[in-house]
Amino acid sequence: MALGDSHTRRNAYDGELEFFVVLSEKAKRTEESSYEEEHRKRQKVDHDPSSDLGTNFSALDARATREAEEKKKQVETPQVTKYLQTKETLKKFLTSMMSKAGKLRHLVRDLKKSYCDSATATCLKTLETHIADVDKHYDRCNESWATGEVEDFGTEEWYKQAEQRMKDATFVCAKATAYETKIRNAKKYYEKKGPAEQDDGMDHELPKKKKESEKNPKKNKKDKKSKKDK
Repeated sequence: MALGDSHTRRNAYDGELEFFVVLSEKAKRTEESSYEEEHRKRQKVDHDPSSDLGTNFSALDARATREAEEKKKQVETPQVTKYLQTKETLKKFLTSMMSKAGKLRHLVRDLKKSYCDSATATCLKTLETHIADVDKHYDRCNESWATGEVEDFGTEEWYKQAEQRMKDATFVCAKATAYETKIRNAKKYYEKKGPAEQDDGMDHELPKKKKESEKNPKKNKKDKKSKKDK
């Protein structure tokens, strides 16, 4: 075993080499510290006023009240949650319906502008019927949204009405989407208008023909003068 300078010293009387290790001081401090800590814990327990319950059950009563309130919230939460879910669904549904009606109108304008009337007459009429149905159900769902704002989206009657109207509107939108897809796929086989026949799908008045006198006002004045001379 190697000897370090810090662990050896010479005896002051006879000069003999001695070995030493300091242990007793650390052991004593650890023991005293643990004893004091244990003593303090015991003293706190012995003098804890809450250990003497007696006839005071206020803490237990408060806990029972809290548990009852938590149970009540757990019963109400699912109902409130379904109202909020319906509110968010209705909001997104209104945006979706508006977008659907816009796409159908754009398709109608495209057909009127670029394709011959003989090829698109039937499908235009059906598309306009679908647009009217989507608009009708959009108004009904929008009415449910307005009712929900008045009632704070928190009544069972509003919830049932909104769910039913969204269900009806979903069926109408599905039919419109199916027909829109059918026409978009079929229009590549329709006869297209020539460049001169194409318009923007809007009704415009044709310009009226100008009278001969409006075209040449100078000539008209000369004719009047010649009549006067005669």
